[in-house]
Amino acid sequence: MMDGHDMTHDAPDDQLRDPGPPPAALAALDDVVAPDRLRMAVAAMAAEARDAQAPRRRVLLGRGALRFAAAAAVPLVTVLVLALAAQRIVQPGGGSSSAPSARDVAAVALRPPLAAAPAALSGGELLRAHAGPIAFPTWSRNGWRAVGSRTDAIRGHALRTVFYADAAGRRIGYAIADAQLPVGGGEAVTVRGARLVVLDRGATSIVTWRRAGRTCVLAGRGVPVGRLLTLASYAA
Repeated sequence: MMDGHDMTHDAPDDQLRDPGPPPAALAALDDVVAPDRLRMAVAAMAAEARDAQAPRRRVLLGRGALRFAAAAAVPLVTVLVLALAAQRIVQPGGGSSSAPSARDVAAVALRPPLAAAPAALSGGELLRAHAGPIAFPTWSRNGWRAVGSRTDAIRGHALRTVFYADAAGRRIGYAIADAQLPVGGGEAVTVRGARLVVLDRGATSIVTWRRAGRTCVLAGRGVPVGRLLTLASYAA
């Protein structure tokens, strides 16, 4: 026999009303690019949270349990919104946040080589290494020789690097990415008709340019930027 605390009774709406999912979390979906299945999941959770507040008849469900169910839906909706936002960041074509820059390429050009230096082709001007349509030079006539190479991938972009050294033992890296990447500042200069951008000069020098739809970067430590500009003017 039920007493005065029978949990099947109706309760006034003002006692059962709950804040529900925060409007800001649902509004965030308007700016999120994501698959329909995830968007539908978020919408379903929001609907469940609303439906938990709406019915006037509660069968074997007290006010405490109702508030618990509604409150539990809020963090789950928030988690799904955050998941959609994260997918937007890594989605191909989703914006500049997912694309590396010329400085990211330079960071690889300053790393040590992982493979042997490519051999020179007959004629002594080019190496048996290329990135797309661009062949790497020997630069032997400019006082440099190839000493190593490496192949990397940066956020979905292929990167080929050849390293050179001069008679003093100074090393530079010539890296070529498979796309036109953002430069992000720098000083534009023209050398021998080639349009180049100096990103850094001093202890570390970095020069970048674009050729054949690709981003080229020449970087070295302890090498004057003028020497890099001269080499780049022959390769650009």
